[in-house]
Amino acid sequence: MSNSSKNWRAAVDLTGRLLTAHGQGYGKAGQPTTHTTDSLQLWFVRLALLTKLNLFQNAELESEMGPECFGPEEAGLRSSSASY
Repeated sequence: MSNSSKNWRAAVDLTGRLLTAHGQGYGKAGQPTTHTTDSLQLWFVRLALLTKLNLFQNAELESEMGPECFGPEEAGLRSSSASY
């Protein structure tokens, strides 16, 4: 694995830790969540990084939530549950 790949991977790990700090991410599957501008930006960056690393299946699994990924104020839906 090249140094740049390690850096991209470290960035993916960092987004996971930051999302956990926002009450989302690891261990939060199925739990209600409220998104903020920051959390939505973190999800966008995380999905972009996974794509950059050619981890398409991981990116797809994390983005499959569709409209449920967004809180009620963004999607006009019930509270969402975000997971990865």
